[in-house]
Amino acid sequence: MFYSITIDNRTNWEWQAHFIKDTHNKYILDVFTTDEVLTLAEPITMFLINRQGDLSQRKAIPFAADLVYWADDITYKSFRPSGPGSQVIISEKLKAVLEQFTIPPHKYYPIHMKLHEPDARSNKYHLLHIHSTFITNTNFSKSDYRFRHLKTNEIVKTQHGGFADFEAFNQTRTEYFKENILLEPSVIAHVHDYDVLQGISNTLLVNEQVKNAIEKAGLKGVTINPFKEYEVRL
Repeated sequence: MFYSITIDNRTNWEWQAHFIKDTHNKYILDVFTTDEVLTLAEPITMFLINRQGDLSQRKAIPFAADLVYWADDITYKSFRPSGPGSQVIISEKLKAVLEQFTIPPHKYYPIHMKLHEPDARSNKYHLLHIHSTFITNTNFSKSDYRFRHLKTNEIVKTQHGGFADFEAFNQTRTEYFKENILLEPSVIAHVHDYDVLQGISNTLLVNEQVKNAIEKAGLKGVTINPFKEYEVRL
């Protein structure tokens, strides 16, 4: 079974990391949406901004969380990446835990995290960039699928295998979507057995062993929940 790890919205919602855009930074963002690896001479500078506008109500301590939400905000002209892969901002402590386990092709980029306030304190984080998608590690011929009606949410049928690759799966999905039926995986058979998997932005998927190690490490601002969107197996 896999689990989703992300920020704890009860204790870790105030502080968010922003990537103030300029010519150089836009290039970095573009690279993070591909499967390329970027060589940097210096750490990436990001800014920690508090979402709580009422100063008297601020409770969270900056730099205390081991997982920092990467936000986008047009008022600060700041952006987060989108597209393939997964990008997660983690502390040194969380990085040390993850380094004990197997992860798809990835790289850690050092981050110089600065407070976006008169207080100029800063701290070191890492951007874990998993530059692959579920497609590259999916055996489509051994996975299970369901066909769900978009209006009634009824599962109209299920299917084991039947697709040689993503192209075949996607072609069938497109055809059924015209009939208001969504073809989606219920069980994804993986080619490689990784302990950590990419999730959506600001999220990682981890197996039981990684979950236990994270809980043992006593990390702050992190929440762990069973991942139920689909099952993962070899």
